Amino acid sequence: MLNVVGKAAGTLALTADRSHTSGTFGFQAGWQLAAEQDEWRTRWSKVEDYLERIIPAAAVKHATREGAVQAAVSSFTTGSRVMLDREVALHFKDADAKKWIFDEVTAPIRMRWTP
Repeated sequence: MLNVVGKAAGTLALTADRSHTSGTFGFQAGWQLAAEQDEWRTRWSKVEDYLERIIPAAAVKHATREGAVQAAVSSFTTGSRVMLDREVALHFKDADAKKWIFDEVTAPIRMRWTP
């Protein structure tokens, strides 16, 4: 549904299957171009909108019973809960890239919980 692609100099781009980048799902062609982190911060609400549209649609075709329930639950917006169960399959170009990404992602948590 959505691929995060590392580009030169630490920039990122998003790609998706052609069947998901056209139509009413909201994927924007410009997301396929490399952009800095600050630019992605300004775009991210649109990316979330895309995910909210594509996940239920994809679940109809591809999800198991459990996946369909998760997709249905996550498609309803409310201020009383946060959906954390967005399953992904991560792939890395090598062990160094994996370590760097995990270090970056977990740094705020490690800083908070390190005595």
